Amino acid sequence: MNRRSTIAVALCVLLVLAACGPATSPTSAPTMAVDTPTPPPSPTASATPVSGGVDGGCPAGYTLYGGSDLAFSACYPQGWVVSSQRDAENEFTRVTFSPPSGVEGAGLRFVSVSAQPAIAGYTDQDFIQEIDKWLMQEYYDRLLYNPRLAEVDGKRSVDAAYEARIVLQRRVLDLTRWVTALRANDQRWFIEVAGQTQNRDELERMRARFLTSFHVETP
Repeated sequence: MNRRSTIAVALCVLLVLAACGPATSPTSAPTMAVDTPTPPPSPTASATPVSGGVDGGCPAGYTLYGGSDLAFSACYPQGWVVSSQRDAENEFTRVTFSPPSGVEGAGLRFVSVSAQPAIAGYTDQDFIQEIDKWLMQEYYDRLLYNPRLAEVDGKRSVDAAYEARIVLQRRVLDLTRWVTALRANDQRWFIEVAGQTQNRDELERMRARFLTSFHVETP
């Protein structure tokens, strides 16, 4: 398998695992092209905890994650459920944060962090370029803004957002999904945030908090 195919497989696994998350995933319907608004500023994350917080450096309403399934820390919404999944065949591990069942919209919101060993001989620049190409090819007609470079945990990353239309219990809903990809500690990392488009402002604030507090632990 060549490098391009391996990247594609990793991203496909990411989407499959998302569909198998703790909340019931809706069935996809044909997507529609969306207008391209002016993108929000790219988040710039630091490796230091957020100051002034009450839970491990996190602000009120957030909890600090520092689990063992994946070696990272970040602030996620207080009360959300943390779960993990692993695809042993592809050496792919995913940690998901989602509202508890019974909460309105629980199955339509989540934050996830996934990681997989980096490809031998594949540089950070190779990875960034490959992810950029994949996003443009796969989601071109649904992108809210073109993939762009950002900085997360002091590392270069590529960042993109797109919309999808889904059918859930006979309701047609619009979802917005953000993907951020980077390399750290010889692993490829993917950070996703998704939820109903009508809650986009809230989701963007939550995503910004997560990314600015995100830190890959040094082995």
